[in-house]
Amino acid sequence: MILEYEDVPRMCVNLLFCETGITVVLIDNKISDTIYSKRHNNKFQMKKATLILIAGTGLVISSCQNSSHTDANDISDSERVVTSNTDTAKALEKLMYGTWVQPNPINEKEVQGFKLNKDSSAESINMATLIYRYWWINDQHLYLIRESKGNKQTITDTIIFPVLHVTDQELILKDRDRTVSYKKL
Repeated sequence: MILEYEDVPRMCVNLLFCETGITVVLIDNKISDTIYSKRHNNKFQMKKATLILIAGTGLVISSCQNSSHTDANDISDSERVVTSNTDTAKALEKLMYGTWVQPNPINEKEVQGFKLNKDSSAESINMATLIYRYWWINDQHLYLIRESKGNKQTITDTIIFPVLHVTDQELILKDRDRTVSYKKL
């Protein structure tokens, strides 16, 4: 015979009375406690088992009474940080979309750089031997997957630039021991 008590928020307690005289308490369909009460005339054992069962059920019910209660003030600081970091990451990613260029060091009349598309693809600008393929932002770092072509070979690698500063018009990255500035077209 199975008795179900579903008044407890988000938890179901099942009491199983088996023919062998074993009472099993199931919480969320997992065995939490087993009480053996052998069928004999020892009334003390039966009373003890019943009291343990009642106490266990009462404990489960009382511990679950406030489990469905949530309050805006109950949000921990770590959850606020995660939300804040997520918002910051999304804002940073939106600022990154677009074409970023800098003066070409070989010819000052030209620019070079990259374009970061919303679909995470990337494109090189005026760089025939350095081809950007994909990009993403993680933890204030810009990741670029690029192919370097030269000497009859192609090398694919991922470069990581810490983002030092970004606005809707300017991007400053850290490249090893130097800073690199880009303007948005």
